[in-house]
Amino acid sequence: MIDNYQYYWTQSEKDIEDWDFFLQRTPRGHCQQSGHWLKSFQSYPGFKFELLIVKNKGGNIVAGLGILIVGIPFFKVLIASNGPIIENGYEELFDNIVEKFLEKAKNNRAFYSQIQVPVLEESNDFIDASTLKINEYNIFSNALTGSKFPFVTSINGFRPVVIQNTEDSYNDTIRQFNKSTRRNIRLALDNKLTLKYATDKKEVEVAYRIIEEVAQLHQYRLRSWDKIKDTLLKMVDQSLCLVPCCYVGEEMKGALIIFDFGCRLTYVFGGVKREDTDRKVGHFLHDQMIRLSIEKNYSFYDLGVAGGPGVTRFKEGFGAYHITTEGSRYWVMNKFKYKIYLFFYSLLLKFN
Repeated sequence: MIDNYQYYWTQSEKDIEDWDFFLQRTPRGHCQQSGHWLKSFQSYPGFKFELLIVKNKGGNIVAGLGILIVGIPFFKVLIASNGPIIENGYEELFDNIVEKFLEKAKNNRAFYSQIQVPVLEESNDFIDASTLKINEYNIFSNALTGSKFPFVTSINGFRPVVIQNTEDSYNDTIRQFNKSTRRNIRLALDNKLTLKYATDKKEVEVAYRIIEEVAQLHQYRLRSWDKIKDTLLKMVDQSLCLVPCCYVGEEMKGALIIFDFGCRLTYVFGGVKREDTDRKVGHFLHDQMIRLSIEKNYSFYDLGVAGGPGVTRFKEGFGAYHITTEGSRYWVMNKFKYKIYLFFYSLLLKFN
């Protein structure tokens, strides 16, 4: 019965930690629902976050939803990416959680609310356990399909490197890669590269600075170190985030930011120093994360869906193809304010 559950909105550190550990151990957990990650958006003006926690009679978290509240008083939007997260067997909570999301939007006088639920467009044997199984969407009867608020990006789906659960898991897994990728991994291993994990503030900053340089070079958006350092360091300390780094001797040549949620490792972003000699550092680092996924008995390594054509080709070399979710649904809750928003957004697009 729905009435047997406790629902409450929270921002407390204890609830954030409990929620994130819940996300880590349930296959449906998602990095975009991490309380620590959502809290990090508060470094930007006009951003707040809240968590809806759902507990059973035993006091255990069985479901929830992390949201961002964006805007100024009387002109706000609510965004939920890749949620709700619901433990297997508790799917009956879905409609109630979305209703509470909409109630929160009304209470905040939001003119627009948007949610992207983690439901696949098509069933997939390797990914199904990581997503919701909801067949009917009565709660979305008056919602529109798509997204009209692109300022908070929702990850659409997965790009899995499927781990083969065999006696020779690693070699059976890399047989899925194309010849070029397998060759580049062998070359990387021949280059005597070393893997180390950044764990303290100095090491994590050095790693992130490399990633920042690559972002600037390729002109894609990345949060500055000052805005993200507290979040990353706390998540590293709690083993929710890994920062694998590639060294040649004592010099760091590249690094990745990896989240450990949903019984899988997810590549978030990374970077490799530009040099005359291509040591195949990127292949080395991702190969190491695939090996770690095997050690953790995870069913796949998520290479992430972001990136241009070159990045996509690199990822597809690992046999990692984009598996998509159904996309976002949104509600216009104040038509007048929504028209004002669309007018200024169209001007922004025109002059950007």
